[in-house]
Amino acid sequence: MVTASRVVAFKAALTAALTAAPGLERTDRPAERVQVSYGFPSAGVEDEIIYLGGVRGRHEPGAIRRSRQPRAEQFTLDLFIEITDSGGDAETAEARTFDLFRVVEGVLADDPTLGAEAGSTQWARVGEFELRSGVEEQGWSTSLRVEIEVSARLE
Repeated sequence: MVTASRVVAFKAALTAALTAAPGLERTDRPAERVQVSYGFPSAGVEDEIIYLGGVRGRHEPGAIRRSRQPRAEQFTLDLFIEITDSGGDAETAEARTFDLFRVVEGVLADDPTLGAEAGSTQWARVGEFELRSGVEEQGWSTSLRVEIEVSARLE
């Protein structure tokens, strides 16, 4: 079957890898793990969450040949780490956010293809990131948007 994009497969693999990653235990309830979601959950959003968002990308033609022309796919996936700390302060909430960022970065550094079959996802890495924080009714809130840059091959 011809693949139009690696986006869905990559997002599913990243969600699975993060769900299983060590280091995502909650600090306030060590028996529980940080919520990880393929997209923003429609219900049941917890106060520590990692979820995947929008994608921007492009295809470029590969080597010309008689059969189907391969394409190189480049895309950037937005990953969000959001923390609401009801009892802490800005520094505590931001420090926790970057603890979770370290886990995300480690998952990609340890396996930049996320176990993809040969020739599909060539690499994925952390690109730019942006932190926003402020006070809300529930306490200090942080949102870290991380750009995950991906290079893949399509046949």
